[in-house]
Amino acid sequence: HLRGVLCGRLMRKLCENCKIAYPPSPDMLKKLGIPEGKVQTLFKKGGQVLIKNKPEVCPVCGGLGYYGQTGVFEVVKLDSDLRELMHSQDWDGLRTEMRKRGTWTIQNAALRKALEGTSSLEEVTRVTAPPKKRAPGKPQQAATPTA
Repeated sequence: HLRGVLCGRLMRKLCENCKIAYPPSPDMLKKLGIPEGKVQTLFKKGGQVLIKNKPEVCPVCGGLGYYGQTGVFEVVKLDSDLRELMHSQDWDGLRTEMRKRGTWTIQNAALRKALEGTSSLEEVTRVTAPPKKRAPGKPQQAATPTA
């Protein structure tokens, strides 16, 4: 019997040496569903540091702005009600029930990493965005070896 479902993704961590702090706008906080005044500072990737008052490529991350990875996870413990919704393939009902229960989504987990300063909102968007759909009728091309 299936007891639970786990979804996990890796997201890049901001470089501690060159990340840039900025105050979030009230519109941004509203869009993210965060009460105003709860978050004073967010961070974004840098890539450059000042060495002898000259901007240079960060020696830690090589100018990428990210160094290392962290995991974000969504864990759902299944009970008889959720199993019944899955069995009947009522996906909207399943989402609604999980929302009622306050189940943390992978988006919530990723957003928490951004609010803690571990990653950026840009990275949250990259990791949690739905997969891009291919055009119908176009098969995926296999990589061709080069000599």
